[in-house]
Amino acid sequence: MTPERTYPRSPDGRYHPSRDWMKAHHARRARDIPAGWRVSGEYLYARHSIVYSCATNNALRSYFYGFGVWDETNVLLDWDQTLDVFAMIDVEPADVLYDGPYSPGVLEELAANLDLERQEGFVVRDASRISYPSGAGDRGRFFSTIAKWVRPGHVQTDQHWSANWRDEPDFRNELRLGIGLEP
Repeated sequence: MTPERTYPRSPDGRYHPSRDWMKAHHARRARDIPAGWRVSGEYLYARHSIVYSCATNNALRSYFYGFGVWDETNVLLDWDQTLDVFAMIDVEPADVLYDGPYSPGVLEELAANLDLERQEGFVVRDASRISYPSGAGDRGRFFSTIAKWVRPGHVQTDQHWSANWRDEPDFRNELRLGIGLEP
């Protein structure tokens, strides 16, 4: 999310009806996002390969979970500052599965403790400020301080989830009971 709009994975994303909730969510928060800043997160409204539901005890607190805030200088804020901004603009932060120094085996232990029927993976980031990479080749595209782990065989269909998507309960993930659907 930026003060002006939302982007699905990339700025060239086309319209899809499953993104309407996110656009409404953004509209209520946009004026509080500082100029030149952007909020990164995971949007989980539409069902993909994992079903988030009350029946499977993994229903969501929100359809959008934030995991980063970029300032006007293209720097990812440290985690404590990120949480302050999330509180200011009412964005649900992603769950913290581990908070501590990196050591060999930490990521493997996190992955081994996931329920792969109910959880698809996790994002790992350094808790300190991170400058956006610049330069040609891989230097300009990949971070050494951020990673995403997704369960093996995560995508289990041959067709993209959006092809037959409809705005009906069977196509939406569920929020936890007692949590409103208001974006």
